[in-house]
Amino acid sequence: MLYADVDGDLSATADYLDKTLERVQKSYPDLKVDRIKAKRILRQLGLDQVVAMGLSSSRDGKAFHNKAFFEFSKDRRGLLLLTSSPAHDMEIVRQAPSDVDVAFESDLKVKSLVDLVEAIVADVGGNDGRKLFEGLKEKLPGTSLSLKQLIGQLDTRVVGILRVDYQRAFVAPGKEKLRIPGFDALFSVDNLAAVFDAYHGLLQALPNVKCSTEGDWQWVEFDSPLPNAAWFKPVLVKNAKSGRLFAAIRQRVPCRENPRKACVGASEGLSACNRRFPSSGERPDVRVECANTEAHSLRKTTWQK
Repeated sequence: MLYADVDGDLSATADYLDKTLERVQKSYPDLKVDRIKAKRILRQLGLDQVVAMGLSSSRDGKAFHNKAFFEFSKDRRGLLLLTSSPAHDMEIVRQAPSDVDVAFESDLKVKSLVDLVEAIVADVGGNDGRKLFEGLKEKLPGTSLSLKQLIGQLDTRVVGILRVDYQRAFVAPGKEKLRIPGFDALFSVDNLAAVFDAYHGLLQALPNVKCSTEGDWQWVEFDSPLPNAAWFKPVLVKNAKSGRLFAAIRQRVPCRENPRKACVGASEGLSACNRRFPSSGERPDVRVECANTEAHSLRKTTWQK
């Protein structure tokens, strides 16, 4: 375990850098470093609030528990906001099948990060710095949605699932005759309904694309099977009720008939990995439950082999 008390150390380091930059500016005025204020940037990043930090790693059977600890003197701001999110049930324990090969879930704070970088660049670079971000206001090709509006939706949650199936291996087109294992993949992002709506009309006009609506679900199905891989028919799906956007390799993705045993949340491995984490406070709730959810409700999906 590693623990460090850094109360005041980062601010002292920033003071030293500011004094160094002042000397550099006097000796080399053409460098124009007078707008760079290390202590101000430290405050914008929120790192002046860090008073202690620690790292630990411990083994529990076959699982390793790695933790990072930060103590703050005030409310989070700047970079520290990227690590903060309200407590919520984890989607991965219900969406991922128990025999999944790769599964991940993460709260993604792209908007907060871009806002922070934009503020610092504008502070340091003045008008020249602000101009660097003018391009974000331009519309995305063929839509009324700007890149800045898209980024505005990207304080979100991302879930990814991958399972490899060698029984569905296929030979890729080309001289090399490369044999590629079959696979199932599902990727979902919260709050991206606006992106689906912006491109829905364009996708609808493409050949070999079928669009349909069933209740709260809107589907875009791509009929482009690979040779010897008829199962490869990607779908893009929006749930209008939740605003969640799904992308999957095919309509049928890997699960079991029994919903109580279908998900990775029911596996002993995940239970062992999470049993030492609290299920309250700022940490997401990791209770092992496998109720049917949106991931299991996708049309025609039985999540079976």
